[in-house]
Amino acid sequence: RRRGEPMPDPLGKIKAPYAATVSFLQEDDWQWLAGLPFYLRLDLPSAALPVVAVHAGLVPRVQLELQKPEVMVHLRSLDADGQPSERFDAGAGAWAKAWTGPEQIIFGHDAKRGLQKEQFALGLDTGVVYGGALTAVVLQRSLGGQALPPGPESFVSVPALVLASSGAGRGSREKSIPLRTSAGNAP
Repeated sequence: RRRGEPMPDPLGKIKAPYAATVSFLQEDDWQWLAGLPFYLRLDLPSAALPVVAVHAGLVPRVQLELQKPEVMVHLRSLDADGQPSERFDAGAGAWAKAWTGPEQIIFGHDAKRGLQKEQFALGLDTGVVYGGALTAVVLQRSLGGQALPPGPESFVSVPALVLASSGAGRGSREKSIPLRTSAGNAP
């Protein structure tokens, strides 16, 4: 297969808006992606709790090592029975509200809810792909190479420069539209 040719999709799961991007991936790209972990433990000596970063989320009351990969990349909510769901409007609401540790979880994949600051979970998806902002959390602070004492986390957000998707990620056509500042100038 050559770069830019359609990617075989035996399961029929690649949605049209993503097919163009996927078509440019080569075998070495797929191998690199396949080798990535589904979560990262962050070694932060100043953190009060162990910190874990995951794409979408974790099922409450399930040990980290027992979490299912498909849940870690798709989770948004819990349904009325407490089961994982990728739907925003599933019965019980955001999984992050139900997460009780012992790890502090940093996650994304939930732009509709925006910034989520729960006791044991921080959701950083503020919708940059939809024209919102790209948000980061600063967990370990230092000054001149010296660690500062632990303090409240701080958040940094920058506005999107390009609108990458016109919808909520479901069935919308991907496009690149330069956003304008309030003065009407491209950033």
